[in-house]
Order: sequence, then C-alpha cells, then structure tokens
Amino acid sequence: MNLKLLISLIAIVIIAGCSSKKESTPDLNGAWQLVSYQYGHSSEKTVGENLKKIKLITANHFVFVHYGTDDKMLTSTAGGRISYDGKTYIETIDFADNTMKNYLDNKQTFVVKLDNDKMFLEGQLSDGLKIKEVWQKLE
Repeated sequence: MNLKLLISLIAIVIIAGCSSKKESTPDLNGAWQLVSYQYGHSSEKTVGENLKKIKLITANHFVFVHYGTDDKMLTSTAGGRISYDGKTYIETIDFADNTMKNYLDNKQTFVVKLDNDKMFLEGQLSDGLKIKEVWQKLE
C-alpha cells in the first residue's frame, strides 16, 4: 500500500471519528426528592410536608429512603444496582426493608424523561403495579 494512500485513509478515519456525534446519556447522578406520584389507577398525588422521599443515584447504584419529617423515622428504604441507556432506567433491588421485600432481586423498569432539574419516571413494577413519579433534583 502506498504511503500517501495509507495516510489519507488514517486521516479519513480520524476525521470521521471526531465529527460523528456520540449521543450522550443524560445524567441521573445526584440526589432527588419525590414531588408527585401516581400508583395504579389512583389520581396523581403530591408528597405531603410530613413525608420526605429521597433517592440517590450514582453511575451504577441507587438507594432511596422515605421518612416522616415529624418523627424522623424511616417508613421505607431499598437500594441496589441500576442500568440506564438514556431512556430506559432499570433498578435491581439488592436490599430492602420489610415494606419492599417483595421486590428483592427483581428488576423495576422505567422510561425516564429529564427536563432541567426534574426527572419523570414511568413504568411497571415487577408485581405489575403501574407507576408515574416526578422527582426534583436537589442541590
């Protein structure tokens, strides 16, 4: 192969690689607070002032805690591994309290939409319960 041709081919590959758009995955990492939710066929509800629902997400893991703001006692908690491809978000629950034990070792699959500092999750839990949640990113 002629040296000019080889250099031209390498240049084309480099230019094509640099100019091709790599689709970036929106960042879910951080702390989120549940703002509103709809479970099953119920109407949408906002989270009351006497309850906090916080979710922490890293590149590969998540944990959430729900607690009463008056007594500071946990009402629900779970955590485990995640996968996320920019649209589909999957939680595999590896540990949980008694309220979430039926979800242990099961995958919960959601479609995610991010809009500024809000995350919209919609999906069906492993037991068939359909859910919609709106989360606000915390600073």
